[in-house]
Amino acid sequence: MHFIDTEHLRLVLIDLPLFDACLAGDKEGVMAYGGFEVADEWLAESDYIQMRRGQLAANPAYGPWCVRAIVLKDTNKMVGQIGFHAPPGSADLEKFAPGGIEYGYRIYPPFRGRGYAKEAARGLMDWAIGEGVTSFVVSIRPNNAPSQAIARSLGFVKVGEQIDEVDGLEEVFLSHASSIQARLDC
Repeated sequence: MHFIDTEHLRLVLIDLPLFDACLAGDKEGVMAYGGFEVADEWLAESDYIQMRRGQLAANPAYGPWCVRAIVLKDTNKMVGQIGFHAPPGSADLEKFAPGGIEYGYRIYPPFRGRGYAKEAARGLMDWAIGEGVTSFVVSIRPNNAPSQAIARSLGFVKVGEQIDEVDGLEEVFLSHASSIQARLDC
């Protein structure tokens, strides 16, 4: 099982067998295979889980870039999810970040406001920089002030807007590895 450790979190890569256990609602299977207590909020996101599973099945190169469970190291409880939308260099990003990569995350309500989103984002970006990624994109709804604050604290700046089929209007933020790395080293 591939994972990224941060100070308080373990970002556990969700592969095909783990997706399948989640889609089956097999909490014991997730614990046995993935090593964490799966969140009910994640299991309720079956359309999203199925979409990412399908993306991975269609393109095995997406594997290391796929969604990850955000797990508290001290309790092995899943508190959210984070992951890249596609491998680096997606054609969808040509307008904002040629050769870059976009990611998104969700922290479940009982765990918000504790710094987990920022810690997970820093861990994921640090790993990706080590893999050669040079620019990052996040798309955030205009009314999501907490996520916008996290993005700005990590060196992201607004570079445009787009309409997402599911979320509607989103503001697009961009940061380069050099700016992020300076903040990661702090």
